[in-house]
Amino acid sequence: MSFVDNLYNCFTTVCKNAGKSKRSVEDIVRFFRLRVEVEEDHMRGLEKLANFSMMIQEGTILNAVNALKNDCYSRAFQAKTFIESINTDIITVLNNIQKSQSDAIRPYYMEAQKIQRIKDGYLDEIQNCKKKYWKSCQECEKITNALEEVLNQKEREKLLSKLAIEKHNLDENLMNYQDSVESYKKFKAGVKDAMTPVMNVYELQEKERLESIKDSLRKLVVYDTSYIRNIQYDLDTLAHYMESINPYSDIKLMIDESQSEFGEYPDIDFESYNGEHPAFKNFSSTLITIPVPLQEKWAEVPILGSIREMYESNLEITAVKVFKGKDLNSQDFQQFNTLVKDSIGRKAWLNVLSTKPSKLIGRGLEFLAELMISLLNECERVSDADIVKQVLKYINTFTDDSGETLLKFLKVHSIWGKLEIWEKVITQHIQEEIEAREVYKIFDSIEVQESVIKNIVFCQLGSIASHMCNFQVEKMYAGEILSKHACKYNLSAEDIDTLMATVDPTQKRPDPAEIITSVQRGVPDWLKSITTPPPKRSQSKPLGKFIFDT
Repeated sequence: MSFVDNLYNCFTTVCKNAGKSKRSVEDIVRFFRLRVEVEEDHMRGLEKLANFSMMIQEGTILNAVNALKNDCYSRAFQAKTFIESINTDIITVLNNIQKSQSDAIRPYYMEAQKIQRIKDGYLDEIQNCKKKYWKSCQECEKITNALEEVLNQKEREKLLSKLAIEKHNLDENLMNYQDSVESYKKFKAGVKDAMTPVMNVYELQEKERLESIKDSLRKLVVYDTSYIRNIQYDLDTLAHYMESINPYSDIKLMIDESQSEFGEYPDIDFESYNGEHPAFKNFSSTLITIPVPLQEKWAEVPILGSIREMYESNLEITAVKVFKGKDLNSQDFQQFNTLVKDSIGRKAWLNVLSTKPSKLIGRGLEFLAELMISLLNECERVSDADIVKQVLKYINTFTDDSGETLLKFLKVHSIWGKLEIWEKVITQHIQEEIEAREVYKIFDSIEVQESVIKNIVFCQLGSIASHMCNFQVEKMYAGEILSKHACKYNLSAEDIDTLMATVDPTQKRPDPAEIITSVQRGVPDWLKSITTPPPKRSQSKPLGKFIFDT
């Protein structure tokens, strides 16, 4: 069974099949390239793990950690070898076969096309001769039928004369028709010999393509097997190092080094402070009263604004590192935690953030999230709702290259479960928005004032409801807080339904009898662009007053 014996007269089918076979090879090449991309990503991840810096520098665990990193490096090297093998021995080979076959088949394809055109010429000639022959037969038949019906001698003579002419044409067309059929039969008898070289090349290339695919898959199995066995060997080595960890030895080493480094507790005596001011001469435990500056001396004490500027200067250094994607060390985090322990530092940090671009590069968003978590820890400790309210503005402001926001890192913080924080945030949001819009100054009518305030409250509660959903606040508690403030400002039943549906579509609104439903619907044009205004900076006061008030 071969192409020559079975398919020499089916060149079109053979040609289409060759095209499908070529596309199959191309698909396999694309598959292997995708496999290479996957392995390259895996290799880069392993290299990153192998280069990971750890603080462990001594003890038996150090050998285990180094073995773990070496295992990652070895896996990365195995992946690199696997990638090179696929590229060199599979993808390149298949591409070369495709190219060489394409160049080799071209003259044979042209020869086959030439034979096809000759065949088409014969078939067209046969059809034309057949058409003329049949037409002559029809004319002769028509005249013969007329002769049988006509009795007039003159008309019969005319028909006989015409029949003689048509008979001559019929003989000529018959001869042409028979010659064309005989010529085609002779051509057809020689087609197999003419198509033999073409069919042999097509069959040879088809076998070569199938064999190359088979060899490629065999190679993949071999490379995969080698890859897995090498990894298994590395795992056995890694297990040996894991078992060599000796906690007792490491603890003893730490104790011995600590004793030699620090020794016994040193003796420390109290040392009095000696300053230039008379009140601070030999300042010791016997002098516990600190003189307070007189009222007329407050102007000489640095004002609160200068303290805030000092905070902002220190925090700006940290922010620059974060937004440039540089790593923060433990000293940076320690300094930040110290600065945000008081309200001045927390406000200064938010002021610094307000001047920064929204896009962070590298791991900047991760570092910023760590700092914001520290900020929220302090806010939770002292119940600082004002700072939390401002943090909400930055939840979706800052993004990294992949589009992630701070919400991903901050939504699990425990502060969002503090209902008293949400109570304060909602109250401040509403009051600040009413004051910012100067409702009581712009509108004289109490009815209009109430209508505008209801619209403001509805907008602010809707914004808070969205935040509550993002932070996964318990639906029941979120609904209670929102309905409480909605009822406080007499929002309509429809507005309350809308707010409740935001946090929980299945939650029912409070008793309609407790809600005033005569609220004017619609939002004024000037109110459609409502956004939460930035918090106003508090007025600076002298440092002395700040110190002794606290």
